[in-house]
Amino acid sequence: MGNTTKPIEDEAADWMLRAQLGMDADERACWQAWLDRDPAHRAAYDRLACAWSALDYLAENPAMLAMREQARRPMAANDERPPRRWWGMAVVASLLLLAGGGWWWTQSAPEPLVFSTGHGAMRNIALADGSQLMLDAESRISVTMTPRRRLIRLDSGQAYFKVAHDATRPFVVTAGTRAVVALGTEFDVEARDGLITVALTQGRVRVGDAQTDTAALRPDGGAAGTELSVGQTLSFNSRTGISRLAANNAEAASDWRTGRLHFDHTPLSSVVADINRYAPTPIRLSDPALGAWPVSGVFRADNAQGLLDALPLLFPVRVERRADVILIRRAE
Repeated sequence: MGNTTKPIEDEAADWMLRAQLGMDADERACWQAWLDRDPAHRAAYDRLACAWSALDYLAENPAMLAMREQARRPMAANDERPPRRWWGMAVVASLLLLAGGGWWWTQSAPEPLVFSTGHGAMRNIALADGSQLMLDAESRISVTMTPRRRLIRLDSGQAYFKVAHDATRPFVVTAGTRAVVALGTEFDVEARDGLITVALTQGRVRVGDAQTDTAALRPDGGAAGTELSVGQTLSFNSRTGISRLAANNAEAASDWRTGRLHFDHTPLSSVVADINRYAPTPIRLSDPALGAWPVSGVFRADNAQGLLDALPLLFPVRVERRADVILIRRAE
């Protein structure tokens, strides 16, 4: 039995690799159950985590360099299987190599993990550090975890972040030219059509210039940028360079996560763009001038018909349905 049981060190290395590659909720539950099953499990994992934080030294350690080469070298057909203890160490060395070779052993950055959503779809994601995020429809992010930082780039769309506390690794979200540093936080970031919006619902965040070295945006307070308090929203127009800090409606800021779209004197053009991320048939304005009309109300994201029914009651328009598009026209 003992000969067929996987060594704890190997299991810890397997879980460390899974954590760095990303785990879903079920996998994280299994991982937590494994940690809780035996104090030796947590001890083995913690030992590996300690090595994780000391890799700047280990990368130059001759013994580790030799282990790295051994782990890289394929086993010849007539080689004997290494001793169990050495095999467990080689697994760990291979893990450190695979979990971003450049991450640990070279100067290059690790390959980011990319998450995206399509039309009408939202996605919950559990990150390896325990942080959670939710992606809105038609959104895309890239996640890079290093021993010193947690770097997330919002390429497009919208995401909500619930950040796990780790004082040793800042959590930084970049969107366009803005960088958001979490200070024990839950917040929302949206990047669409040159407008970047950060809404804070819990904790604190600091928003600054992403072109600045993000080390200058560290959480210890020695940083440039604008610090938000709960209930504040910072909007930045990348075309004009103008920022605006305002109070937010907490319910409105979180509405999209429950499938609702909240509009408060929002231009009709923006309302249509938001609905179109979910609508089965695209909606178009026949006259761009209609796009300036302000819309207020709450609509379900999956019920474009509710908006279409409301528009003729709010404005002098009519809705024209075609096979592949729905047109909003001025009423004659």
